[in-house]
Amino acid sequence: MTGWIFVLFIALFATAIVISIVLDRKRTEAIKQLAATMGFDYREHPQTYLPDTIWQFDLFNKGRNRRLKHLIQGTQEEAIVSVSDYQYTTGTQKNRTTHNQTVVFIESDRLNLPNFLLIPENIFHKVGNVFGYKDIDFDSHPEFSSQYLLKGTDEESIRSLFHDGILNIYQRHPGTSTEGLDTLLIYYRKGQRFKPDQWQNLLNEAIEAYEQFSQHYY
Repeated sequence: MTGWIFVLFIALFATAIVISIVLDRKRTEAIKQLAATMGFDYREHPQTYLPDTIWQFDLFNKGRNRRLKHLIQGTQEEAIVSVSDYQYTTGTQKNRTTHNQTVVFIESDRLNLPNFLLIPENIFHKVGNVFGYKDIDFDSHPEFSSQYLLKGTDEESIRSLFHDGILNIYQRHPGTSTEGLDTLLIYYRKGQRFKPDQWQNLLNEAIEAYEQFSQHYY
């Protein structure tokens, strides 16, 4: 009986691998078609087409086995615009978790951003505030301040950057994460890998935010 259980386990494991490969190929083809429709290029080796700045962001310093995949890239609104899947792993053995999300990258000389991190605020952040964990809040937008944790090294510059137009955008799109530094902005929802037919909507949101952030430059 033990032998049959072992054989069954191997069969199920092999089946899961085959299904994963098939689904990934389907996703690849769908993303390639999307890129063609949008007039973007599909990049086989994503990391070589993105600035090294990304490795300074919080998202790209979590866990291990970090991997970018399915990158599409084009130009829009005076910016180099990219959309890609990204994953990393945390924990070990039974507690091992693979985190997946779709990320929009916008690189443009119209941006002049202080280093900042904007993520949905959770109970741990709120408790941390009691003990001096720094969160930049805005009295004019209590809804934004209750939804998000915003932090960075230059609070004055960040406050200047986050004008009413930006604050209103993030109030309309709760659960969004954004990081910025110099000429690069990334936009994503933590733990959410979007279907290819949803990439355009995510990109539209990111472009809307980018246009507001770029006003700070001028």
